[in-house]
Amino acid sequence: QRRVHGVEIDSSQNNSIRTSVMARDSNGEHLVNFFSDFVIVTVPLGVLKHGSIKFNPSLPDWKQKAINEVGYGIEDKISFHFSTVFWPNVDFIAGAKDTPDRCSYFLNLHKCTGMPVLQWMPSGPKAKEMELMSDEEVKELGLQELCTLFPQSKDKIRSYVTQMVFKRWGQDPYSWGSYSFDAVNVKSDGFANLALRVGRISFAGEHTWQRNPGTVHGAYYSGQRAAAEIIQSNCQKQTASKL
Repeated sequence: QRRVHGVEIDSSQNNSIRTSVMARDSNGEHLVNFFSDFVIVTVPLGVLKHGSIKFNPSLPDWKQKAINEVGYGIEDKISFHFSTVFWPNVDFIAGAKDTPDRCSYFLNLHKCTGMPVLQWMPSGPKAKEMELMSDEEVKELGLQELCTLFPQSKDKIRSYVTQMVFKRWGQDPYSWGSYSFDAVNVKSDGFANLALRVGRISFAGEHTWQRNPGTVHGAYYSGQRAAAEIIQSNCQKQTASKL
């Protein structure tokens, strides 16, 4: 598995511009350089915030400011597989809490997959707190939530569980979180600036699509935009070379 650690623009060779992307393996050993005319950076905003990729020359101040200021949070997925279905055939299952930071909900995956699975979706401070817990501690918290939601089944719910899978997005070096959001007291041009090109480097991902950040279709549309930018630049380059 290769992890990109650098993007470099070299304009020193015969007045040409070459872009190189440097990658390392999971042990931190250098593997290979990839060379191209253009680069599309599609890593999650959390990776850019974390500084995992070094740009040479450095990104301009306005781009780095947008990376720093646009919000990026955690919404984890904790899947509980049961031996039987004990919940109603609805899309979401949730209960009211006394404070907003303790709120969470369950997705009913049985409705769309036929599998007896509930996916717990904690977010914000609660998710950050839970990522530091053991799987057993998280499992117990989830079962407590379900026992509160279904008191008539609380004596049997624990015996129904066959497996739990916890994806800790906030600790994943390929994401460092889940998706972007509008942070409080931050100017609205942040998403627009995240989308702007820097020389031969284009940017794509849900955090670069201002109309629908935090969505799969936003990421898809941003990829189309970045591809169109490169096609247009390449056409201009070819036209200029013929003049």
